[in-house]
Amino acid sequence: MDKFSTYLKAIFGVQLALKAIDAKKAATLPYYLKVSYTLSEGIINGLTIIFAKLNNEKNATPALLEKQGEMLEKLLNAPVVFVFDKLEAYERKRLIEKKIAFLEPFKQIYIPSLMLELNNISKRKTEYEISNDKLTTPAQVAILFHLQVKSLNNLSLQEIAELLNYSRMTVTRIIRELAAFEFCEIKGGKEKFIEFKDQGKLLWDKVHSRLKSPVIDVWYIEVSIQVKQFLKSYDSALANYSELSEGRQATYAIGKDEFRRLKNKEFEGKINKKFGEYRIQVWSYNPLLLSHHKEVDCLSLFLSMEEDYDPRVQMALTEMINNIKWL
Repeated sequence: MDKFSTYLKAIFGVQLALKAIDAKKAATLPYYLKVSYTLSEGIINGLTIIFAKLNNEKNATPALLEKQGEMLEKLLNAPVVFVFDKLEAYERKRLIEKKIAFLEPFKQIYIPSLMLELNNISKRKTEYEISNDKLTTPAQVAILFHLQVKSLNNLSLQEIAELLNYSRMTVTRIIRELAAFEFCEIKGGKEKFIEFKDQGKLLWDKVHSRLKSPVIDVWYIEVSIQVKQFLKSYDSALANYSELSEGRQATYAIGKDEFRRLKNKEFEGKINKKFGEYRIQVWSYNPLLLSHHKEVDCLSLFLSMEEDYDPRVQMALTEMINNIKWL
């Protein structure tokens, strides 16, 4: 562990004092996690980070790391960074695609949200690169919620957590990330809150390039969709927000977690990847959180359709944005 401690000091000018994780915390871990990793914790700028050094790197697939990382993070209540002695370029690429935090000393360090916070410790240039300049999904949800549903200004972390249905730890990451991108400021003493630097359309114009389409998968189904977790999306929704006519194929959106629960129950044997009377968009977040209508929210809809270069669609999207009543 000394090698990557030296690496962090070299790029950030910060001495990271590592120690083995607390015995009580270690006792909560299942046996397979104890034998798979050498676990250490370090504190930088008041933030505790768990560094998980793999004991056998050959068996570490991205899917396995994703699953075990979530388990470690939940049990240890701290962000987890996987430490590798050596990674091939394609392996780093696969980890980044999965948004799995990792560190390869003197090669690359990638922590999707926390790295932004660590970068603020030193103002000088470093060797690492933020491989994805987009906001994480929770941060994107927070921004869209603030712009369309309810202002998050001057709310405590606990209040934001309850509104967004995220853990307090996730909300802590969100505000650090938004502050790192300079969209908001963190204020307060023991009880912290945020204050966005801009509001409404001006904030949207600044954050737009950092946001991504919520659509992560598409399925098709023949039978009519009657499940309450769905909202109209694509041109089925845009027709309600503009003069564009609704397309022949009705399209609905649903959050990935909700879809996963339905896939092997109500939809078992009914959905496919090729054709159907109805199109199902699976989103990275639950569209119900941002809309109280039968249609998905305007800004998520815009993000999901902005790369459709049909002039009629582009005109309708512009019309929709111009008609938004900003908070």
